[in-house]
Amino acid sequence: MSGSLPALSGDQAREIDSRALRDHGLTGLVLMENAGRGCADLLQRLGIDGPIRICVGKGNNGGDGYVIARHLDNAGFSVRVGSTVDPGILAGDAAVNHAAWVSGNGTVDVVEAGEWDDMLAGADWIVDALLGTGTRGDVRPPFDAAIDAINRTSDESRRRVLSVDLPSGLDCDSGTLLGRCVRADHTATFVAPKRGLFGRRSVGVGWCDPCCRHRDSPITSRGGVGVKHRFFCDTLPNEADGGQVVLKGAEAKHLTSVLRLGPGDLVELFDGRGTAARAEIISGGKREIELSVVEREVDSQQSGPEVVLATAVPKGDRIRSLVEKATELGIDRMVPLKTQRSVVHPRVGKQKKMHHAVIAACKQCGRNRLMRIDPLMTWDELLAVENQSLVIGQQGAENSGESIARLLAAPHMPLVLCVGPEGGWTDGELAAAREAKATLIGVGRHTLRIETAALALAALVSASRKVED
Repeated sequence: MSGSLPALSGDQAREIDSRALRDHGLTGLVLMENAGRGCADLLQRLGIDGPIRICVGKGNNGGDGYVIARHLDNAGFSVRVGSTVDPGILAGDAAVNHAAWVSGNGTVDVVEAGEWDDMLAGADWIVDALLGTGTRGDVRPPFDAAIDAINRTSDESRRRVLSVDLPSGLDCDSGTLLGRCVRADHTATFVAPKRGLFGRRSVGVGWCDPCCRHRDSPITSRGGVGVKHRFFCDTLPNEADGGQVVLKGAEAKHLTSVLRLGPGDLVELFDGRGTAARAEIISGGKREIELSVVEREVDSQQSGPEVVLATAVPKGDRIRSLVEKATELGIDRMVPLKTQRSVVHPRVGKQKKMHHAVIAACKQCGRNRLMRIDPLMTWDELLAVENQSLVIGQQGAENSGESIARLLAAPHMPLVLCVGPEGGWTDGELAAAREAKATLIGVGRHTLRIETAALALAALVSASRKVED
């Protein structure tokens, strides 16, 4: 672990996460994906010689655990996940990553207090993703039994233990035991070391390079261009370097009236077609800002086919959340779908709001290509489109990972992920899909809301896509 990094309190660590979300174009899903992938990479560098048992809780640490499970499973390792809680109570980014895990045929065992020894038996590695930096007071059920079993198993059978960010049961600030604490061989800490890690034996502090940065270093949305504030501008000049551009409307008003930026300040612009530019403000007022482009960067292309999300539309504000998350996960195009049991059928005004949600999500997550919102299509119209690979998210369907990988290997055939309404597909619609040679993909054992099923499929594909240099 680098000695140049300051030790953080729990409040400081959470503030840095908040700043990353608020000011630097990152999202909770991106942070969680980076953390989980970093832990999975660290485990592989440390050496894996047998099965892995991942113990998860209900918060963001548990969400990290599901990301770790997905990446290790994709790498071919034997992974089993045990949860202290019913995953049905999960919310936010943790719920999305749980859905991504089960949609790839991953399973989760809800483990009772007396069952943890059996759950952990035979493991080479135990991953502690139970409790995080916000834990206060003595550890209570159901986490106490899990921690005791981890310590008992590692002592008796010499299992290796990796804790995620902080050993569960260790006070983040003082390093005192909260009644009981996981005795970790290694701790993969994020952002910077936590104060409580120092002075304790058996925490084995390690470092996850892909998900950690110095707290004072800039967190950029793109490698060479990244600056703090991003704006959508579809009129970026074509010159390789230099050129003038005018920012108008709501973006200009936000820049001057809300952020109070002025001449000499640098901002990032993106055109929605894959180009970002760092630009200096030259002059302007509330309605129109003139900028000079300093540096441009064009996105690398993702290999494989265009990925389309054809989905029934959820009610109310849930559609905005779905659009934002699908944008973050890299979906290329969204098609609102009309089926026999669908209820919401967005018209032009609603589709414009969906487009604005895409722009807002791109500004936040650092994506430079807008997800396209297509007009409403009926199920029959979608099935009639030629030269496409159809995937249908279906509760209880068979294996998904291998099917997704096979379909992504056909670069010239759009991959269309289909999600039906909460009332389900009719028998006739499923029969028509089979006739169109659609592939049914499992999205877990439970009944999912539209947006959960859609994001589970999107996350599965996102994790499998590659970027060409």
